[in-house]
Amino acid sequence: MSCGEYSQTGHAPSIGPDSGLQLEFLLCCNRVWIDTTGANMVSFLFGGLWACGLLSGINSEPRSHVSLMTTPATTSHSIGCTSKNWKERSVPDVLRGRLSLETGEFEYVVARMHPMLDVHPEVSDETHQRLDTISVEMRSSGVSIAYAEGRIVLSTEVEGVYVGELVLGADTVGLVCWADDVTREYNYNSSTGECTNASGESGLNRWPIEMIRDRSDAHCADLSGMVLGEENYSYPLLNWDFMGTQFGDAELMFAKLMDVRLDGADMTHLTMGYAHLIGQGDQYTRFPPDCEASRDFSVRCSK
Repeated sequence: MSCGEYSQTGHAPSIGPDSGLQLEFLLCCNRVWIDTTGANMVSFLFGGLWACGLLSGINSEPRSHVSLMTTPATTSHSIGCTSKNWKERSVPDVLRGRLSLETGEFEYVVARMHPMLDVHPEVSDETHQRLDTISVEMRSSGVSIAYAEGRIVLSTEVEGVYVGELVLGADTVGLVCWADDVTREYNYNSSTGECTNASGESGLNRWPIEMIRDRSDAHCADLSGMVLGEENYSYPLLNWDFMGTQFGDAELMFAKLMDVRLDGADMTHLTMGYAHLIGQGDQYTRFPPDCEASRDFSVRCSK
């Protein structure tokens, strides 16, 4: 089938209710499936304009179904993603998925959650979906993927970690994605009270809060400016690894840190409100003001 022709025998991906005649197009040399219903016709027109380069500055010259540029700064071709704005009760409330950096295919789950559930809720209503790719443009600074239904745009400053957004129709969802093989660069040295890498250089792991939350790992992390409970006021239990963590001016509001390791953590400027802190530090730990530690550097504090 050449560019501009169509077929009634193509297999369409699942996009909304199945009704109407399924058409398969090669639009600007990009394969696009539609159902001839009003809603999916809009998706087709949007995807077609994107494929032809009429939206978001994509080059309008003909291209293959998937156009791969330079290899991204990670050894993994598939990365896990979670939504940034789950706390805002927008659509979707919770989104988790996997994104192929090789093909651009995105498989995800949308889960509706009750506002009073914990950070890791037991979801009762899930919708599994998949986005099929029109084009992929990968650079050392990130990736841009076009779909008939929208787009994903991600940038990267830390190797293997991506931050950006997913646009689906009128909805925009913040995304944080990371490769499975991403590991901490800096680890806590109990002999010196510092966070160092394999070369002995001091530093911090600069991961987004969504990644820290999902991995329960704030080890040697820089939490400056972060709201640790992500505005979940149901007293979420944040039993993360806080060894070597620099809290900076982070906020701990309506949340609990229970039986956590705080070796080398600096909580001098941590803001606490209706929060509970129970943990074990060491001689290098700097506890929050008005939270007095015992002789063995353990702390039990509520503010």
